[in-house]
Amino acid sequence: MNELDRRRFGRQICLAEVGERGQNELCRAEVTVAASAHADVERAYLAAAGVRVAVGATSPGVTAEEVARVLDALSLETEEARVLAEGALRALTALRAILDVG
Repeated sequence: MNELDRRRFGRQICLAEVGERGQNELCRAEVTVAASAHADVERAYLAAAGVRVAVGATSPGVTAEEVARVLDALSLETEEARVLAEGALRALTALRAILDVG
């Protein structure tokens, strides 16, 4: 990892769950994101973490049932808030899988 990457991802590297080894894994990873309402949010989170993003027919990871359960628990009032929350949830689920964090 070069000095520019260390500065770019410095906050993530400081996290015990990530560290430099984890950040290297994130930078080597590629995640497929399905075209959907939440895709822009999901892509933005993943790209900011250093993950390459491909567009595909389906996104692996979180199930529709889990998304519904989490969004219902959050009691979000607008569709825009639900879209943002779903994109973030899907991105964080992918990041956890890459880092093998339970």
